[in-house]
Amino acid sequence: MTQENKEFKVAVICSFSDDEPLEEILDAAAALPNVLFYITGDKSRADKRILSAKRENVRFTGFLDHGKYVSALKDVDAIVVLTKRDRTMLAGAYEALALQKPLITSNWGALKRYFCRGTIHVDNSARQIEAAVRIVQKEKDQLEKELHQLKLEKTEEWEKKFGAFKKLLIQDYIKLSNENKTSIVDIIKAGQ
Repeated sequence: MTQENKEFKVAVICSFSDDEPLEEILDAAAALPNVLFYITGDKSRADKRILSAKRENVRFTGFLDHGKYVSALKDVDAIVVLTKRDRTMLAGAYEALALQKPLITSNWGALKRYFCRGTIHVDNSARQIEAAVRIVQKEKDQLEKELHQLKLEKTEEWEKKFGAFKKLLIQDYIKLSNENKTSIVDIIKAGQ
């Protein structure tokens, strides 16, 4: 379904760090006047030039407490989290996955491998950010389904790894307690 009206909302998860392509995001927003962009993050960390370049369809939310932040992310149609730095995993991308919101993120290898479905990868240029938002407008339902499936797969993968780790811990505990006749409380106390 296409939603090319003022109701289409995008959250840009931001820390105002120098690795974030904010000028490009603002340029993309200028080309998408019917899309509302909510840029999260502590505005006191922002370059004043960025704040003054604000577009009519851009809202700087400031830092939001956890409840308001989650609520804001639930209320948007897509989440944008970008970095100019390779080998950077982005917490905001995990938040998009958790909420099953279509994700627009940078075209780096680690991000492409982990966020392999329900995601549009861009080169951080205004042109590609704009194009990605237009794709999400047209394919939102399909991208959400893909993210749902990816979330199920990642949850299963995590549970298997955690189960294996837990099994190792228990085996080591049993081995240590049998060898040393030590309780888990004693082992924890010894580690402090």
